[in-house]
Amino acid sequence: YYDAIEYDLGASGQAGNLNGKLIPGGNPFEAPRARPYPLPAHPVTLPAMMFADACTALGYKPFPQPAGIVSRAFRTPLGTEHAGCIYCGFCTRFGCEVDAKMSGVNVHIPVALRTGNYEIRNHAKVLRVEIGADGLATGITYVDLLTGDEHFQPADVVMLTGYTLTNVRMLLLSRGDSHPNGIGNDRGMVGKNYTYQLLKGPATGIFEGHSYNLYMANGVTQNLIYEFNADNFDHSDLDFIGGAS
Repeated sequence: YYDAIEYDLGASGQAGNLNGKLIPGGNPFEAPRARPYPLPAHPVTLPAMMFADACTALGYKPFPQPAGIVSRAFRTPLGTEHAGCIYCGFCTRFGCEVDAKMSGVNVHIPVALRTGNYEIRNHAKVLRVEIGADGLATGITYVDLLTGDEHFQPADVVMLTGYTLTNVRMLLLSRGDSHPNGIGNDRGMVGKNYTYQLLKGPATGIFEGHSYNLYMANGVTQNLIYEFNADNFDHSDLDFIGGAS
C-alpha cells in the first residue's frame, strides 16, 4: 500500500533501499521498497547543499527530502494530470496554482465523484460513531450545521480520518455498552501520549558574500539526515529527556 500510494500521488524522491540493496544518495535507514520513487527528487537550494556538505564531512549520509509534490509533469494511474512544481514560494499553507501538491483531494476524490457512487456532504459535523450490540460500528450521527438537524448515516465500515486530535476526540465520544469509556479505550490509553507535528527549532546563520534567495522554492528543497531520528541511534546515557528531529 505504501508503494501504491506513492505511485498514485507521484511522490518525488531518491530511493535509499531497493529490495534490501542500499542505494547511494538515498536514505540508508529506510525500509526496503519495491520500486524507486515514480518521480526524481526535487532540486535543492544552496543552503541545502552547504548542509549536505557539512553532514558528509562529519560522516553522516544526507539525502534529498521525499515529497508529495510532483517534481515534473505527471499523469496519475487514475488519469488526473498535474504540472511539475514551479517553486513559486507560496507553497506552505496555500493552494497550488499548477496542481503540483498531491493528495486525495485532487487525485482520488475527483475520480470517485465521477463514478456517481461517492458523495461529499458539506457543513456536516460528526458527533459520534454509533455502536451495535456486538460492539461494532453501525454508522455515525452528524449534525447539519445549516439546519441544526441531526442525522444517522448507517455504514458497514466507518473510517476515522480527522487526524490525531479529532480522531482521539471521536473515539472518546463514541460510547456504548461494549465501549463504556469510548471505542478502543478499554485500558484508558486513548488520547494519552499522542503526538502532534514536530516544530523545528530555528537557527540563524550569517554567511557573508552569499545570496540565498530563500523567498523561492518550497519546504522540500532541503537535504535531511536520519542518523538522529527515532531508534537509529543509542539513546542510553544521554543525560537529558528529549530527542532530535
